[in-house]
Amino acid sequence: MMKSTGPGLLALLAVTLAACGAAGNDAPPTAELIASAPAAMDGIGGSVDSVIVDAETGRVEVSGWHMLTPQTRTKVLTVYAPGASSVLSLEPKARPDVVTAINDEELANSGFTLVLQGEPGTGISELCIGFDDKHYGDRFLNANPDNPVRCTSKGQ
Repeated sequence: MMKSTGPGLLALLAVTLAACGAAGNDAPPTAELIASAPAAMDGIGGSVDSVIVDAETGRVEVSGWHMLTPQTRTKVLTVYAPGASSVLSLEPKARPDVVTAINDEELANSGFTLVLQGEPGTGISELCIGFDDKHYGDRFLNANPDNPVRCTSKGQ
């Protein structure tokens, strides 16, 4: 004979599952420095539009966009930047141009400005940014050819 769990337990389970899903979906991405260049990835998943290096202070400001979607609970940009000692900030930006180009409304806030701290007087020697998205997979950000620092490990 099976026992019913009752409506109270089912309601609690539904609320718990909804809360777990919503928490990851609304959270903006974070960024973390990694010690070596990213391994092979499925392809391009965004762009590093600009890199501004202040060699005197070691500060590096990176702007671009990524294809991290709300289905991805833990949104992390992995950053390989030899010479960088820390991530100072990662600020999301609206990118309606990306929505139009990719035809994906979920990428409305895919823009970002990332600020890294490098060694004063030197900056960074390379910049590779990747991520793993539930929908788009394991991707890296393509570098603008005008950027002073690119992902040479990926042939950019």
